[in-house]
Amino acid sequence: MIPPIYQSYIEQQVSARQSLLLSLLITVLHTIHDVRLETIAEALPLPILFKSRRKKFNGSLRWGMDVNRLWLGLFAFFVRQQQVSVDSPVYVAIDRTTWGDINLLVVSFIWRKRGIPLYWRRLATLGNSNLPVQKKALKVALSALCDYKVVVLGDREFCSVALAGWVNNQRIFAYARRNRPTFSLTMKTG
Repeated sequence: MIPPIYQSYIEQQVSARQSLLLSLLITVLHTIHDVRLETIAEALPLPILFKSRRKKFNGSLRWGMDVNRLWLGLFAFFVRQQQVSVDSPVYVAIDRTTWGDINLLVVSFIWRKRGIPLYWRRLATLGNSNLPVQKKALKVALSALCDYKVVVLGDREFCSVALAGWVNNQRIFAYARRNRPTFSLTMKTG
């Protein structure tokens, strides 16, 4: 299920056992389209009892592996494979979404009219995110794109002067929608 080129990268980052379990997990998730622990444990093709599969999967969530480092490294590898030019701008969107009582801040790389999540964080409360959380999310996500000319896109939640100043200091372009029809440039050209 994992393309061989990415599989080799993952094998360099984690143990053989973790790599195998990660491959099984991705295959199962792709097949069942469900992220409930019981459903995944039931579908894992391991020759052990359901209770043991559930325990094994639950334990795998506590590997101590730095998921951000693994994911962002894999993403940087993807960008190099796609031969994204360092001279042309790359677009990153920052947005917040709420699913019932789950409030997420997501930074995504825009690629071929799709958003590839770079970093996501569950917010402790419902409602808008604050400046420190926004800066941390952007800092982590943009670490994979430090060689590129980045344009950060956001809606009116991300129109603060303080965020624009911080983005400006990072030498990043930023566009923030203040109202429905217009966009405004909030940063110098670096």
